[in-house]
Amino acid sequence: MTTSTTTDTKTFTDNPVWDLAFRPFFLLASISSIISLAIWIAMLNGVVVRVEFSGLPINLWHAHEMTFGFGGAVAIGFLLTAVQTWTGNRSAHGSHLMLLTVFWIAARIAFLIMPENWVWISIALQIAWWYLAIITLAKLILSTNNKRNYVILPLISAIATVNFFVLWFAANHKVPLATQFSHATVLLFCVLISVIGGRVIPFFTQRKIESITIQKTPILDKAIPLLTLVNIGVFLSPMSKTQVAVPAVLLITVGLLHLVRLFFWQPLKTVKIPLLWSLHLSYTFLGLGLITLGVSYISDSIRFNDALHLITIGTIGAMILSMMSRVSLGHTGRPMTVNFTMTLAFVLIFASAIVRFLLPIFNELITSWNLSAGLWILAFTLFLVKYTTVLIHPKLSTN
Repeated sequence: MTTSTTTDTKTFTDNPVWDLAFRPFFLLASISSIISLAIWIAMLNGVVVRVEFSGLPINLWHAHEMTFGFGGAVAIGFLLTAVQTWTGNRSAHGSHLMLLTVFWIAARIAFLIMPENWVWISIALQIAWWYLAIITLAKLILSTNNKRNYVILPLISAIATVNFFVLWFAANHKVPLATQFSHATVLLFCVLISVIGGRVIPFFTQRKIESITIQKTPILDKAIPLLTLVNIGVFLSPMSKTQVAVPAVLLITVGLLHLVRLFFWQPLKTVKIPLLWSLHLSYTFLGLGLITLGVSYISDSIRFNDALHLITIGTIGAMILSMMSRVSLGHTGRPMTVNFTMTLAFVLIFASAIVRFLLPIFNELITSWNLSAGLWILAFTLFLVKYTTVLIHPKLSTN
């Protein structure tokens, strides 16, 4: 008589969190944004002494971690998840996904604690993470001849390249240049949002509200990203300092085009659906933010940095919060609805953008920083309360 035994051993890489990229990156990016904002605010208020930041000035470290650390992680988490749907091929998972995550975590720690003379270690970790993520994405898109999404590769590569220049300039003590390139990255994210958001927002709206018809805008779909790229070129050129009317007109024009495009998506019909109105409102902030950014070039009543935060918080932060909620539900087999907790989180993130923009107009700059950061931290804490268990547990069975 022979006896056969079956061993069902699972390794750490078999944990559900390593199933798709949205799981670790949504979770860790949210935690990272809370920690980095808390450190930044604590230092601005003199609660803690300066930490190393790899020699980066505190404001540049704050901008880097929120743009490239937080924003980059969510973008890569979303794209490496979406590419599996786009191509039908298995995306990064298991040990591969774990390696990507380790590089990202190592970069965050390095920028927090490394001394200035070790800044190249921090830079190497950050760029290595981008390289591994982009190679993974490119292999899946190119191997399946997924032409519709070819545009994603140069956009993400451009963000990674600008990240390198930001750090290179900072390491060589050219902080104004590093800051300028950091600000340009926000406009690159606007291009990414105009492409991805231009696809998913009307699609999600039409799918949820079957009684409406979304009118397509092919001319705007092409013109907006191209004009934004022109904006970036002008922004990085001396023209932005010597002929301020040029970037002002370009930014205001693109902002208005975004709002025209949004009109065709019928945003007013989404007011009863938080997962939709949050996306539409974040896109509204994109148009308003670009217009206000343009006005800041020709009016002393609005500061450039204050207008920029209408986009970084009201568009990028809010759209990330909404998209993370939707993707986390959809890819774990849960109903596509949110409760009061996440609705409140959406309200808080938009409130964060508004106070960060409005209070400085009334000379309440420190108050605007503190209140805005506090609202962001609370919004993303609510996301973690609601979605941590969703992100670390297996997908629900459809049977």
